[in-house]
Amino acid sequence: MQETHQSEAAATASSRRWAVGVTLLVLALQVALALLLQKLLQGIEVSSDVGEYRNYVEHPLILLNPPPDAKMNGGWVAAPLLPLLLAPIYHPLRYFGASEFLAFRGTMIFWFTLGFGITVYEVFRRWGAPRTKREILIALAFAISPLTWLPSAVLAQDETVAGMWCGLCFVCWSRGGVWACWAAAALGVLVAKPFLLVYFAALWMAYPAQRKMLALASSAVLSVLLGFMYLRDGQLRLLHHSVQSYMSGSLYSLAWLWDQTPTFAASRAHRHWAKAISTIPTLMAMASYMLLALRVRFTLPSAIVGIYGVMFTFLVGMMPEYELWYWSWTVLLIWIACRRGEWLLGILLYAHSILGYAYKILYSCDSKNFYAEELKPTAKWYDQHIALDLWWVMLLLSIALVLNTLCLSILIWRKYPRLIEDSVIAAS
Repeated sequence: MQETHQSEAAATASSRRWAVGVTLLVLALQVALALLLQKLLQGIEVSSDVGEYRNYVEHPLILLNPPPDAKMNGGWVAAPLLPLLLAPIYHPLRYFGASEFLAFRGTMIFWFTLGFGITVYEVFRRWGAPRTKREILIALAFAISPLTWLPSAVLAQDETVAGMWCGLCFVCWSRGGVWACWAAAALGVLVAKPFLLVYFAALWMAYPAQRKMLALASSAVLSVLLGFMYLRDGQLRLLHHSVQSYMSGSLYSLAWLWDQTPTFAASRAHRHWAKAISTIPTLMAMASYMLLALRVRFTLPSAIVGIYGVMFTFLVGMMPEYELWYWSWTVLLIWIACRRGEWLLGILLYAHSILGYAYKILYSCDSKNFYAEELKPTAKWYDQHIALDLWWVMLLLSIALVLNTLCLSILIWRKYPRLIEDSVIAAS
């Protein structure tokens, strides 16, 4: 008995050391990159989202009761209490001398690092810390993934808050089970990201004994969110919101690239077309994937990653940073899959954000195939120094992303719906 307790204590200590070490590496990487960008850009902002975040930190209740002249774009469909998480980090950073450029990035770095830390600690604590060279390399791969530095240190995006909340939902599930995860997701819909609503569908898939209560409780949360937004705005902007349809690699960017008419009129027509045809196929595809659970039982991590893969395949305007909505569950699946030698699943999961950001970065460099009122600095630099037409590259990246997300969802359904449960049984 004593030897068992000593072994468990040693395993816990090892998990803690590895989690702290990898998290500190991630923090150092983000801070160093933010400082480097501050020096190179002289504080000139490159993120298109910061103007809106400025409203958030100056008026933390702006999403509850926006003034008539409020200038917001994505904020109309943001989680109503999101600014309350940004302002308490941003203002102390400004007080202690950080520039606005660094204060926004410091805020996003704080939230992402917190979510990363609690995720890897829980993964290492419950499913084992790195022991072999291969496992150490996998842990380091988590640390240098584009998701660990691009949304926070480079682009200062509020998806980092959703990434932290994803980690919270993950830990609540791991330690408290189905209803603890549901409660965290329900709160996250209001304070982190409304699209955490997809967790409710995944919980319904994974827990057949609680389906009736999950459906009732989740419907109540959805009603509260939509009811609030309707009373506030007089309409449901959340149901109609999207970014430009070709800004991310997808079925819609494929259609845009195939048409090859980068004009303002074509841009407006394509966005209207994509939004018009996106909703019904997306809902049908996600509902069909949910119904698979009537015949094939999923564990929650597989259900979440699988159904988000369907959403990324069919919904218009899914940007690579949106993967932070379910990133902790991806980390767990990669960890288990690679430790068991299931390399295809692990590689597809890890490659998703790399492909997404490759498309996004090259999109910002492409001045020939996409309509833009004003060229981005990256496009000006690219045209001056390289100037190769990126049409074929963007087309291939779009195809790769569609195949990646669709294959992931199918692979999880057909082969790995219970990967996590199998790993727990094997470990015991």
